[in-house]
Parts: sequence; C-alpha cells; structure tokens
Amino acid sequence: MIKKKPFLQFKHLLFNELKLNDTDSADASLGGLESWNSSSSCCHWDLVICHSRPGSPQVTGLNLSFLVPNLGPAFDQNVAVSSNLLIPLFSIRTLVLLDISSNNIRGEISAPGFANLTRLLHLDMRENSFNSSIPPQLFSLGHLQYLDMSSNSIQGSISSDFRRLKKLTFLSLDENFLHGEIPSEIGNLTELKTLSFRQNKLCGGIPLSVVNLRNLEVLDLSNNSLSKEIPGDIGNLGNMSTLVLSKNQLKGELPVSIRKMGELKTLKLQNNLLSGEIPPWLFELKEMKYLHLGENGLTWNNSVRKTPRCMLAELSLQSCGVSGQIPVWLSNQTGQVPKSLANIYRLLVLDLSNNSFSGSEFPVFEPEGHPAFIDLSAKFSGEIPSTFGENTKVLSLSQNEFFGRLPKNLTNFSLLERLDLHDNKISGEIPSFLSQIPSLRVLSLWNNSFGGSISNDLSNLTNLQILDLSNNNLTGKIPPSFGNVQGMTHNLDVSSVTSDNSFTFPMEVQDFVITDHDFEIIWKKSKRSFSSRNIGVFSFLDLSNNKLCEQIPSSLGNLKSLKSLNISYDLLSGRIPYSFGGLI
Repeated sequence: MIKKKPFLQFKHLLFNELKLNDTDSADASLGGLESWNSSSSCCHWDLVICHSRPGSPQVTGLNLSFLVPNLGPAFDQNVAVSSNLLIPLFSIRTLVLLDISSNNIRGEISAPGFANLTRLLHLDMRENSFNSSIPPQLFSLGHLQYLDMSSNSIQGSISSDFRRLKKLTFLSLDENFLHGEIPSEIGNLTELKTLSFRQNKLCGGIPLSVVNLRNLEVLDLSNNSLSKEIPGDIGNLGNMSTLVLSKNQLKGELPVSIRKMGELKTLKLQNNLLSGEIPPWLFELKEMKYLHLGENGLTWNNSVRKTPRCMLAELSLQSCGVSGQIPVWLSNQTGQVPKSLANIYRLLVLDLSNNSFSGSEFPVFEPEGHPAFIDLSAKFSGEIPSTFGENTKVLSLSQNEFFGRLPKNLTNFSLLERLDLHDNKISGEIPSFLSQIPSLRVLSLWNNSFGGSISNDLSNLTNLQILDLSNNNLTGKIPPSFGNVQGMTHNLDVSSVTSDNSFTFPMEVQDFVITDHDFEIIWKKSKRSFSSRNIGVFSFLDLSNNKLCEQIPSSLGNLKSLKSLNISYDLLSGRIPYSFGGLI
C-alpha cells in the first residue's frame, strides 16, 4: 500500500505558501494537483508515475515541472516558494525520477533529504532559485544518470566528489555562480554524453582529463573566465557534435586534433584570445553547420583555395582580417559550382563585418532565401545590393562606399526590422516607399548624401524606434507627423525588457550571439554604440547636421520614449515648443 501522506503534505505546504485551497479549482487550474486526494489511488493521480507490481505498485516518478507557474490567476507569477515544501517528498524512497524544474523554489538544497533518494536515476532541478552550495550528500546518489541544476543561484566550487557519480550521462550546471577551477576528476565520468557548465565564474584551464570522456557529444563551457590553451588532444573525442567554448580567455592556436572530429556540427570559439591562422581543414568537416570564430586574434589566409565538404548554416569570421573579394570557393557546398555565398545550404546568419572585403559583387539570394541577419559592413563599393532573401530581418551595409539611390525592391523585405546604411555615399531623396516596410524598427541613414525634403510617409512606420538621418543634405521642414510615430510616443517599461535579443529571429538563430554593441548613433558629437537589446527601452531621433528650416513642430513633444532628440546644426528658427517640457 502506497502511503499518501507525503504527497498530501506536499500539496498542503504548497497551497499554504500560495494561499490556495482545493475550492480554487473551480476558477483556476491547479496544475494537476486537483487529482491528489485521499479517496483515490496515488497511481491514478496526475503528475505521478507508478511501476506496477502485482499486488504492490510503487511510485517511481514525480513530474512536478512548471507546477507553480501553472497554478492559475490566483497565483502571482513572480513569487518564490520555499525549498522546505520538498521535505515530505524525501520520504518517498522508491523515486527513480524527480522533476521539480521551473518552479522558482528558493532556499538551500536539502542535504539529508536528497540523500534519502538513493534509487534516483533522473533529477531535474533547473530554473529555480536554489542558493546554497551543492551538498556533499548529493554525491551518494550512485545510480544517478541525469542531473540538471542549471539556472539557479548555486554558489561555491565544483567538487571533486562528482567523480563518484560514475553513471552520469547528462550533467548541466549552467547559469549559476560557481567559481574556481573545473576539477580534473570530472574526467572520471566516462559515461557522460553532455557536460555543460555555461555562464558561471569558472577560471583556470580546461582540465586535460576531459579527453577521457570518449562518449561525450556536447561540451559547453562558454561564458566563463577559462584561460590557457584548449587541450591538444580534444579531437580524440570522436563522438563530439557540439563544442562551445566562446566568451572565455582561451589562448593559443586551434588544436590540429579537432580535424579528427568527424561528427562535429557546432564549433563556437568566438570572443577568446585565440591566435594563429584559421585552418582551412575546418571546412573539410562534413557535418559542420555552425562555425563561429570571430572576435579572437585569429587571421584568415586570403590566398587559400579550398573546396569545402561541409554545408554551413552559420559562419562568423568577425574581425578575422578577411580581405579582398568574397572567396568563391567558400560557397562551393552544394555539389555545383555556385556564383556566390547564396548557395550555402540554409544560411541563416551572414556576418562579415569589420574585415577588409572590397569589390562590387555580392551574394544573390533567391527570394525565398533563409538569411535573417546580414552584416556586410566592410569596404564594398558600387550600387546598393538588394538581392537578399525576403526573410531578411536585419540588413547592415554600413561603412562601405555604396552610391546611387535606394532601390525600390527594398520593399520586398516585408519582415525587415533594421536597415542600417550609415557611412556610405548614397544620394537622392529618402524615398517614401520605405513606409511600405511596416516592420521597420531601426532606420539608420546618417552620413550619406541624401537631399530633398523628408517625406511625411515615414511617419507611417508605426514600429519605428530609431531614426537617424543626420549628416546629410536634407532641406525643408521637419514633418509635424513625426510626432505621431507610435514607436516613439509610448513610455517603455524597462522592467518588461528581458536580456534576450530584442530583434526576433527564426528558431534556428535564437542562440546566435550578435555583438553586444551592434548599432551606432551620433550622440553629443561622438559615435555611441548601443546594444540591440536596448531597442526595447529607448528610442532615438536624430535630424542634425542637415539644412532643415522653419519652426520646430510642437508635435515632437509627443515622443515620450525618446532617449535622445538631436536637431542641432540645422537652419531651424522660432521658439522651442513648450511641449518639449514633457520629454524630460
């Protein structure tokens, strides 16, 4: 007979903390706990897994994931619950699986409690607020195969006692406050397939013992302070499909042994101190899809001629010293002889910024092409290219030598959110057809040769939050309709802005790290860089250094969310509108 007492005690403690009771089930979901009662068998309850033995069933699993946030309108989504409510569950010694993830449980990890659950194979504690160190009693769970403690506030160091959990195949301690070095004993966990310590405060080198983890498929140590060199024999991990070491302080050259990783699909090493030439053999890895090497001391040998064997979806060589024409060989990945990078299979991100490319030939994508983020800020010349796919959301062609007028087919980019063409030689009037791109949030055209008046139609861009037309030859008056641009009129709630990139991208690009300072404006006579994350907080309007005349429209006082309004160095006259007092 299964004892119901610990289950009902847990329910009672949880309901007390959330000020709920069973009668709330009439107007609020109780996440499955409404089925927990004294009159029915535990094995008939929701969230409970039983192993049926003739005459003696046992509770072997509790799936309590996302339970607290699902408790309906009676519950404040931001409240935390105490880790003490778990105490009754620690008496259910038959548990093999315990999932308490995504519940905002706060407090210490109960050392004696978890030590009781000696049969556990699967323990998921991610996305809570546990704030103690990892108790040593946890390492007595010798049968544990899956342990996820990511996205908490766990402190202290990673204990060498992890070596005792020899059956682990999955270990994630991501997004905590762990410090110190990764213990060499981690190499004893030879059954591991996934090892992830991303976004902590770990230092020292990557232990050489990781090369003992021959079953490892995923290794993510990104966003730490790891230094020294990447272990030279890391390529002996032949099952590795994902190697992510970005945003550390790793130095030295790329280990030659990586070329032996025949299953490698993702290699992210950006934002380190790596040096030397980028080895062409990286493009011989047939399974490679995501290759990020930018923001290092790595350099590209522009004389290399190669026939890649992979079909990349993402390639980042930012600040790698690439110069000259875009190499034709780089796009030879579909079995045919292509004319441009456009033939790279499912290319989603094309970032070639801060290099020394030149010339006037560009990728020619099919209309249904996949790239969502395109940054060709280099030293190109010629007319403005617009042969990109209709799925483009960010198009940055700044700091080139493009000339001529804006092409009408820019309106084909119906999903475009950011158009950045600053620091070119583009002329003609700013066309009214730009108003036909309703998704546009950033329009940066500063430091070009635009002339004529500003079209009233631009005010129809209701989502526009950054408009920079400074340093051109614009004439006429400021359109009063600018005061009605909805993206600049609403006070924005800073507390509602998350750390996620504020531009929206396809699911495949969501984890791609676009540089933190990825758009520039002129502010107080100097260039300022701002993260795209801040587009959810601020808006900017800069019409300075033109030849705009007549009075300042009082309607500009409606733009309550402006962080910066710059209309200096024009030919404006009259009084400063009283409505500007509301902009402070």
